[in-house]
Amino acid sequence: MAQELIQAESRQEIAEIGVEAARDVLGLEANAIHLVDDDRSALVPVAGTDSLFDLIGEPPTFTADDSIAWRVFEDNDALAVDDTHDDPDIYNPDSPLRSELHLPLGSTGSPSPPPRPPTRSTRKTSYWARSWPAAS
Repeated sequence: MAQELIQAESRQEIAEIGVEAARDVLGLEANAIHLVDDDRSALVPVAGTDSLFDLIGEPPTFTADDSIAWRVFEDNDALAVDDTHDDPDIYNPDSPLRSELHLPLGSTGSPSPPPRPPTRSTRKTSYWARSWPAAS
């Protein structure tokens, strides 16, 4: 994986390697990476796993004050949400995704790996995953 990152020629390629790493190393089958689009003031999805596309289709673009992902981006602090339906910043109340793990990438964006139904394991995965954005 390190060799792939070194050889990557674009942010897109790096993001694709990132979602594969989150899937293969952390076991986050459904995940995406969103990067900042300054022109749109938005977090735009640039890579996602097939499992995520199967669950929700095309990942959404997030803008200020409309989602947990944006809040994590602004706070620049990782967040494990056991049940998104209990969070006031839920983007889509009808989403089949119940628990989420958000890991900010500093000023560049946020990977948004939505795990499975609500579980306590979200916090355990969060502990191991916090080092992933720093290493990516």
